[in-house]
Amino acid sequence: MRRGFILPIIILLVAAGVGYYLFSKYSKTPNQATLDTAQAIYKYPNGESWQIEPHTNVCLQPQAPCQQPADIIFSSNDPWPTVYNYYKAYLIDYGWGTNSTVYTSIPTSIIFEKDQCQISLEPEKQFNFLSDKAPSPPYKYIFTVTCK
Repeated sequence: MRRGFILPIIILLVAAGVGYYLFSKYSKTPNQATLDTAQAIYKYPNGESWQIEPHTNVCLQPQAPCQQPADIIFSSNDPWPTVYNYYKAYLIDYGWGTNSTVYTSIPTSIIFEKDQCQISLEPEKQFNFLSDKAPSPPYKYIFTVTCK
């Protein structure tokens, strides 16, 4: 064995141990309000899949607000304007507010707010019409839900 080979391994093991300790002690998951809100969102009628994925992140300041989001990922053969218009009408009917207005084209995302919660909806992959090839169906969409 070469000299000095063991020191990088020891540093790597110590860093991994510290990382594991910090993650296990200070990691936070979404609160119950976030999970309940994510569960209450109506599944898209023409959707092919629907899965809720809660985030788990490290919050080093326990007293500071550290809300973790939950993502809802779904796919559909319907293009973004159809999904956008459906959820804008549906969520507004159920008391969610949004400042989204359409002037010349459909926005690339939409944000809804109600009580202490915020929901963001957007297509999974944004693409550049000039350089990227347009995605083909099924299209993927992501809701990000966060409640205080």
